Amino acid sequence: MASGSPTPIVKSLSILGFCVSIIWGAFGKVIHHLKFVVESPPYGRLCSSKEILTVNGEFPGPTLKARRGNKMIIEVYNKARYNITIHRHGLKQERNPWLDGPEYITQCPIQPGNKSTYRVEISVEEGTVR
Repeated sequence: MASGSPTPIVKSLSILGFCVSIIWGAFGKVIHHLKFVVESPPYGRLCSSKEILTVNGEFPGPTLKARRGNKMIIEVYNKARYNITIHRHGLKQERNPWLDGPEYITQCPIQPGNKSTYRVEISVEEGTVR
């Protein structure tokens, strides 16, 4: 055997690694479980204060990262003082358009003290969505 040529075991491991990466890419779908707590804390600026909506204490809300084919299950807890809905621009809501849009038009609002679960399948989008 010439030095520099891979041994049969190295060849086998390389082929196995390649096959696993192909299979993982085809079937390695990820389900993201997220918890959003929506609150309306006071926000002060220029000698005045008003309430703003925050998600998990952040304004704007958290950045979601996913790949095509992933699913997101988002539990939304409404700790604000009024009805809310969650809406993400840039995500198609295939097979569940009733979870995308204004309250009482395409979805019922989440009332104060209640929670709702959003199930989103990332169909063709990929990357970062805010």
